[in-house]
Amino acid sequence: MSPAVRPLCSSPSRMTTLSVTVLVKDVNDESPRFVGGSPVQFFIYENLPGPFPAVIGSTISEDLDDGENGLVAYSILKGNASLFSINSATGELLVLAPLDREENTEHFLTVQAIDSGSPRLSSTADIKITVLDENDNRPEFYQPYYVVHVLESARTGQTVLKVNAVAGDEGENAVIRYSILESSPFSIDKNTGEIRVASDLDRELADSYELTIQAADSGRYRRLKSSVRLTVIVDDENDNNPVIRNTLMDVFVPRDLQPGDVVHVVDAIDQDENSTIFFNCSGPDARFLDINNRGEIVTKASLESKAYYSITVAAFDDAGLNTSASFTFYLDQRQLFPRWTRTMNSTTVKENSAMEIFRFEADSPRKDTYITYSILAGNDGSFDIDPLSGRLSISKGLDHEKRQSYRLWLAATDSDSPPKISITFIDIAVEDVNDNSPQFEKVVYSAGILENSEPQQLLCVAATDRDSGDNGEFSYEIVSGDTTASFTIDPQSGCVRSTKELDREERSRYRLVIAATDHGQPALRTEAVILVGSPILLVSATDPDASENHTFSIDDEAQTPFSIEPSTGQIYLRRPLDREKNSSYRLRVRVSDGTWAVQTGAAVTVLDVNDNAPQFERSRYVFLVNRGQVNQTIGSVSAVDADEGANGQVRYRIRHDVRYISIDASTGELSYHFTVLEDVDVGEPVGMIRASDPDAGLAGKLRYRIVAEEVPFRLAPNGSLIVTGDLDYEARKRYIFNVIAADRGWPMRNGRAHLFIYLFIYSERHSKLLRLAASAQVVVDLLDVNDNPPVVEDVDPVYAVTNPDELICPTVTDVDSPRGDLKYLNSETSDNGCFSITGEVPPTADLTITDGIHPIKVKITLGNMIPKEPIISDQNVTISESAVLGTILASYSSEVFVEPEEQLSAESNELRVSTGKGVKNGLTKVYAKSKFGRVLRR
Repeated sequence: MSPAVRPLCSSPSRMTTLSVTVLVKDVNDESPRFVGGSPVQFFIYENLPGPFPAVIGSTISEDLDDGENGLVAYSILKGNASLFSINSATGELLVLAPLDREENTEHFLTVQAIDSGSPRLSSTADIKITVLDENDNRPEFYQPYYVVHVLESARTGQTVLKVNAVAGDEGENAVIRYSILESSPFSIDKNTGEIRVASDLDRELADSYELTIQAADSGRYRRLKSSVRLTVIVDDENDNNPVIRNTLMDVFVPRDLQPGDVVHVVDAIDQDENSTIFFNCSGPDARFLDINNRGEIVTKASLESKAYYSITVAAFDDAGLNTSASFTFYLDQRQLFPRWTRTMNSTTVKENSAMEIFRFEADSPRKDTYITYSILAGNDGSFDIDPLSGRLSISKGLDHEKRQSYRLWLAATDSDSPPKISITFIDIAVEDVNDNSPQFEKVVYSAGILENSEPQQLLCVAATDRDSGDNGEFSYEIVSGDTTASFTIDPQSGCVRSTKELDREERSRYRLVIAATDHGQPALRTEAVILVGSPILLVSATDPDASENHTFSIDDEAQTPFSIEPSTGQIYLRRPLDREKNSSYRLRVRVSDGTWAVQTGAAVTVLDVNDNAPQFERSRYVFLVNRGQVNQTIGSVSAVDADEGANGQVRYRIRHDVRYISIDASTGELSYHFTVLEDVDVGEPVGMIRASDPDAGLAGKLRYRIVAEEVPFRLAPNGSLIVTGDLDYEARKRYIFNVIAADRGWPMRNGRAHLFIYLFIYSERHSKLLRLAASAQVVVDLLDVNDNPPVVEDVDPVYAVTNPDELICPTVTDVDSPRGDLKYLNSETSDNGCFSITGEVPPTADLTITDGIHPIKVKITLGNMIPKEPIISDQNVTISESAVLGTILASYSSEVFVEPEEQLSAESNELRVSTGKGVKNGLTKVYAKSKFGRVLRR
């Protein structure tokens, strides 16, 4: 300023001027201010390769004060100091190590900017660091292996099993695609993992399949894969008739055979699994010959009276499927037959062994013939005999678990015409070896326990071993997952107990790997998994407010066997469930953000397992039976099973054969009946009919007669039922007729009874029960009206823009309208409900989304992650053809790489000669990388 100076007494007035400079001294009255506001958002890919520390962004602030008052220093007040740091002078935020998105998807820091004045002024900004996903997690299957059974009659398209794998990544990196690596009659839905029957199955051709199921994620730049083994066991259905394999039906036998001697052996097989074959002998000479269930035809009487004997042999399986063959036996002098000189009647061999068992020898009484050896019956393909030497050997591995013994009938046949044969047998016992590992009933078990509870039993696992003796004995143990020694397992029973009080806040879940190891040599082991505290349900909540401080709870949680994780909404099982006591639970789940609270229902249905044995209503039953109660109900027994569905259906059977008593498998009713074998001899009694008359003398004497025409039975005076003709099961299976008992008094009085006669070829027959049902389905189609607005599922939608013109697809749903019918009023929208950002990427975007009636406004935060292109241009480089290895051809401002070749290689930002053999003219493509490792240009 320029003040004026004037003398007070001067006349005339005089004045002069001078300049005065006034300096305003700064005081620290301005706080630093973050230019970008708060919060500040950064994006970074997980597994960043380094070097570290690496800059991920800057927090810039300004202070209007001068000098030291405006000198700002930066620091992190809150957040993970072990992963991040900040340059105190520049405000650059640094990451100190690679981040793992699967461990933590977001990081929150509070950064302070403080000046150097007095007093020091400061301000803070919140920083949100979003970790972007990289495909670094292989899919993991829920089970370590799978075993499934399927009937060979399963129709094409029938679902056999659904496998499930998950990847810890997100987006397309977590989308799993399934495939079967082997060729097989099964297919798999690549999206759902459902395995279906693709073509007809035949257990007789293949009884099992070993498949490799592969799960691959859908990563864009690389795909990670994993696989699991699936064993499909094809279960048998009785769809094959027995087959008689004998080729010689006209057989010469010695004339001097005695009753009980084996004449010949019928070789019958059934391709169905576990099928039992029964034999029946019929024909004109069946009274001289009989056949047992081993197929051995034996004499019932001397065979001296005729020159030959003919019979028909029928072979039946359990379901009644049958076949037959006729045999004729011609008699001749014994001295004309081959004579066994070296035999063995019994031996023991180990399963899975290949060895010669014995050399059989026979000679012929005639010098001009020779002997050939064969296996007449009892061979399932496991044995072979040399036709010339008689050496019996094992042709394929024996399996003790499938068959423990064999009786082989061997034939020595001479070269005469017609040939004469002599037979002998050898019994072979198959000794067990340890070739089966124990198998758990389930691969994955689940259990729950209440925290802070006393040590208690959680569950019992169960395994079986098909071997026998010590090879089939096994012990249980925990092999991993119990680092704190919180559990123990009983080696014999398999029951798992907690050993101490557990704290859910310290550890909420355990994954125990258990093993069952047998006592054989060498010992075999199988593993299973027990998940303790695994969630059974996830409850999620969204809040349009910025707060994410949701707290979940279950009303009256202490009265239920469930608990809920307050922060995640995961519901866990606290203690074992018992469906028979409570088959369902209705939970009220509440979620609160501190101010508002809402609640919802969660229904839990307890599925049944077959853990209850049937219980008879009485411990002892006594029934009084009248001899006349033929084929009538004499009483019933009743048992109940607390399980449900098929697990609770009770079937009845009599454990020991009782000749005249049968039981209805479904109702438990007991009945009294006659069963008669069809090959019973004419004249043989098969039952007794009794009636009573209280009169005395002749008036009390009874006579019996049958009221029926042409039935092959008669009644003796004492009531004995006698066969009078041939019985043929195939022609008629049941006879029903009336019996009259009359006294000899006057007037004559009589009583009548109803009699059932069943013909049985064997003592027991099995039939299939067919359940027929009809049903109708009513379908009601509801027409929709547009009465619901669109809903944005993300509470605070954030999108990282990594490419120019990239499509952004908010997760918006409308229960009325399909996604494609939603409109973005202030953006260019594609057909699939996405919009694009063109030009400069703004920090936020305001959208209006409508379904045509209900508009909603959404604010989306955008992170500009478009990497700046490295500066790279075409170059012509001239070097000597004799340039030495390592010579630098060119340097670039960013990291580069080249496709593999013999002449050149890239190291960091330099292109070098990679050969010592000289360099030739050529064109090389050089690729430049951004700092995130993405290829941007070449």
